[in-house]
Amino acid sequence: MMHMAKKRLIKFIKTALREEGDLSIDGIIHVFKDKWPRQTPSTAEIASILTKSPEFIVIDTFKKPSTVGGTHSANIWGLNE
Repeated sequence: MMHMAKKRLIKFIKTALREEGDLSIDGIIHVFKDKWPRQTPSTAEIASILTKSPEFIVIDTFKKPSTVGGTHSANIWGLNE
């Protein structure tokens, strides 16, 4: 998989949040897969952008089933505009 440039990734995440509303990382990945299935960034890449860029904020937190059993916390992200 090709890694998208950071600026381009930030721009797409902003567009996805404007068009779809607040989303979890899984929701953002789903939007990517629908539009650019060959260029979908990893969960870690998206998480890094969301946590380090001041234009994104955590709107809410929820419990999500873990792939290894149990649950873990996940965030709903929005725009800080």
